[in-house]
Formats: sequence, C-alpha cells, structure tokens
Amino acid sequence: MGLLALWIPLFAGPVLWSLSEVVLYPVSAQGCYTGFLPPAVPPEATGARWFGGIWVIASVLLAALSVVIAVRSFRKSRAVNGNADAVLVRIRFMAYAGLIVSAVFLFAIVINGLGIALSWSPCG
Repeated sequence: MGLLALWIPLFAGPVLWSLSEVVLYPVSAQGCYTGFLPPAVPPEATGARWFGGIWVIASVLLAALSVVIAVRSFRKSRAVNGNADAVLVRIRFMAYAGLIVSAVFLFAIVINGLGIALSWSPCG
C-alpha cells in the first residue's frame, strides 16, 4: 500500500470541512444583508444557494471517497501477516487513524450541509 493511500484519509476530511466552512459562510450570510440599502436582487435569485448545495454534494462525495480509501488501507494492513514490527504497527495506526478522521469529518460535512439545505433563511 502506498503512502498516498495512508495520508489522503488523514487530510482530505479536515481540508474539505474547512473549505466547506469558508465557502458556505458567505453563501449563508448573503441572505442576511444588513447594509443601508437592500440588495439589488433577492438572495434566492443569485444562485448562491445552488452553489452551496453543489459544494456540499462535491465535498460529501470526496469525503466519502476518502473513507473508502481509509477502509481499503485498513483492510490491507490487517491482511498482512507478519511480525508486529515497527513499520507494520505504524501502517496500521495510520490506516486506523485515517478511517476515524475521515469518517468524523464526513459526518461534520453532512451535518453542515443539512444546515444549509434545510434552512430557508439563515437569519431567522
């Protein structure tokens, strides 16, 4: 198993989640215009909600791919028969940690996306 298959699950979830926060905050805040003049068009007409939805779907798919890679790495590391040398222990640890991290951040991205999808007006 390659190093890339061990590192991708560790970093893909957190990077996708943080990018999701950076992208979705302006999308949800656009509906809460607090300036002196109202926006020229309503927030629904700008397509920002659609962009947010597309971003959430893409993030969920990439994070799910990260979970699949982590599961495959974990299974391959468990299938290796051999002495518990230091390299094999580190590979198993990275595979298990990647599985946990990618699954947790996939859950966070889904919950974040549900907040955007189910709230018609983020301002209340």
